[in-house]
Amino acid sequence: MATAAILVLVAGQSFAQMSSGTGFFITRSGHFITSHHVVDGANKILIRTVDGTVLPATVIANDRVNDLVLLKVSGKTTPLPLIPSRAVKSGTSVITIGFPNLDIQGVEPKITSGIVSSLAGINDDPTQFQISVPVQPGNSGGPLLTIEGNVIGVIASKLNAVTTFRQTGTLPENVSYAVKASYISALLETQPLPVGALLPTSQKKAKDFSEIASRAEKSIGLVLVDTNRMVEQIKARESAKKDKAEQLEKSERTQREADDRARQQKTEKEQQANMIKYRITLLERDRDVLVNQYNILQQNPPKNLGGSATTQGFMQGEWNIKLQEISDRVMQINQARAAEIRKLEDLYR
Repeated sequence: MATAAILVLVAGQSFAQMSSGTGFFITRSGHFITSHHVVDGANKILIRTVDGTVLPATVIANDRVNDLVLLKVSGKTTPLPLIPSRAVKSGTSVITIGFPNLDIQGVEPKITSGIVSSLAGINDDPTQFQISVPVQPGNSGGPLLTIEGNVIGVIASKLNAVTTFRQTGTLPENVSYAVKASYISALLETQPLPVGALLPTSQKKAKDFSEIASRAEKSIGLVLVDTNRMVEQIKARESAKKDKAEQLEKSERTQREADDRARQQKTEKEQQANMIKYRITLLERDRDVLVNQYNILQQNPPKNLGGSATTQGFMQGEWNIKLQEISDRVMQINQARAAEIRKLEDLYR
């Protein structure tokens, strides 16, 4: 079977079957590389950067044989450096960053990693690397980066799982292909203006893949082809995402306000409870003082000092009245205390 039938190109076919892909800037003056099959037959090409800016692009040069295209946008851009393919060895750690499966995965860039599995592509094609980096529709044209953040290739295709299974009885696992960066340089040499002289120098080694991704995000772009409807759909998706974020923020704000009210109510309830408990404590203290007075008075009745019966009776009467007054006051305090306890119970119901 022909090679073309075994490979599947990884340009995206999303948003009502309109083509999309990934690409990257190679100069500060807007030169942009992607796969030729991403823009083949396009009436209009737009490049959407990670910050949401949408730029119209024009085709400067094509390399149909090696599936590369050079585009140009207006304005200043942040480029990725290229390094010669001959510097790459099998087993080199690599990553790619791109925009696969827009309909499912969204328009935020996605990062995958792997190694250079072979210095040749399918059927020992010397123009490509075989890589273990997982790629999906929409990754076409994306940069293949070393751990220094230098471009060594352009994501092009992967093995067709169905065709491979029919031929071999097994499913391919992470078998993808990238056009070597040397063929970008060859494409640039065809230009009347010295585009190659505008290329940046290679970068220093990054700490980790996250630093590489942070650098690369500034230089990649989502390639949109036949895009009027696609751009509107992306804007609608972003608007829906914004609305969802605002709704989430509103919900969280409402919850925070409810939590604040609950805390305030709890605080007020605790303050009220503390005041009630304080009043109960005062009542109990007054009651204990009166009970002590009552016990002392009861243990010391009026003594018969030899006075008249009238005097003795008067003293006895005064003593009884005093006991009754204390008893009445203790009863009032107990009633007041019971009322405060009911308030406390009602407060926690």
